[in-house]
Amino acid sequence: MEKTWMTLWGEKKAVRDARKVIMDWWNGLSKGEMAELRRSHSIPEVAITQPYARLYHALSNRWRVNEDFLAMVAGLLAQIRKDNGDSAPSEPPEQDKRGEVEIPTKKTLSLASMLAGSGEIGGRPPYSELRFRRLLQRQEPEAVFLDLLRVVRLLKRHVNPMLIAETAYHWGFHEYRRRFALAYYENLLAN
Repeated sequence: MEKTWMTLWGEKKAVRDARKVIMDWWNGLSKGEMAELRRSHSIPEVAITQPYARLYHALSNRWRVNEDFLAMVAGLLAQIRKDNGDSAPSEPPEQDKRGEVEIPTKKTLSLASMLAGSGEIGGRPPYSELRFRRLLQRQEPEAVFLDLLRVVRLLKRHVNPMLIAETAYHWGFHEYRRRFALAYYENLLAN
């Protein structure tokens, strides 16, 4: 059975390799390629660009990829102007005794914490609770893409690219969204 690049959590080397491919792709984008992807306002528009084809080819040579979610990743990463280095994804967890692999831990989900607030006691969260609940209900890649695009812009386009990539690619998993919600509300309640 083929494995996708983001379902390899028990295989640390494979995950590191996939992250490296994505970061090399993102760092290697020219200004023109970034502009081309930024002008793409939908997943189908991203999917017909040359930069996306290069990322798809680099990953699909080794792993099976979900084309819609990978196009979402490419479109979102092009929106990032600066890697703020905050909250880098954690190492992939080990397999449990039954051979099952966990979805990423709370440390990886710090993007949700960033949306809940900056730590100001009693302050309004940057991403409102109502908007957050709507985001959690989204399952169609196109709707998720538009909402995560809003998130990147809200963060002034300064965010760790792998946080966005992993959030976008994992969004289809209910368990990921559940943990994402827990991280948001935990931080919201702490403020």
